[in-house]
Amino acid sequence: MSAEPFSPSNIAALAAMIAGGSLCTGYAVLAWHRRTRAAERVKDWASVTGEIVSVEVIVTSGTDDDDDYEARVRYAYHAAGRRFTGDRLRVGARLKSSNEAMIRAAVAPYRAGARIRVHYDPARPGQSVLEPVPVSADLKTWLIGGIFLLAASAYVAVTLIFPSPF
Repeated sequence: MSAEPFSPSNIAALAAMIAGGSLCTGYAVLAWHRRTRAAERVKDWASVTGEIVSVEVIVTSGTDDDDDYEARVRYAYHAAGRRFTGDRLRVGARLKSSNEAMIRAAVAPYRAGARIRVHYDPARPGQSVLEPVPVSADLKTWLIGGIFLLAASAYVAVTLIFPSPF
């Protein structure tokens, strides 16, 4: 005897998959939208010449067997008559990934002691970034996971509605 296709447990599992997929996808789209808007605002910020203080790739142990890497570029600049330091490379979350090559490529253009253009918020001069573009690496995982869950939900729904005759 086969299981009832529209049993409460099947419907609950399908609803959970749809909800999870929608939340993951929604988070990725909303966060991307917020970071893109923030990057647009940064383009209107004032900019000054600053100096790179240090450049490093921080390695930490991840939750699995892979290491995680973080781009860390520290810089100093003067704005509103004061000296500030910053370490934001891009708009949004810090640039972290398990992809070491990507992180090393992100810090490659920077050398300690080099002069660099720093974008800062005139209303809050301590807020600054070097590159007025959003960080997107972490959002790809959420988007792919959400799309996968939604696709799996569609597959489960189709198999519930049209069960295999075999």
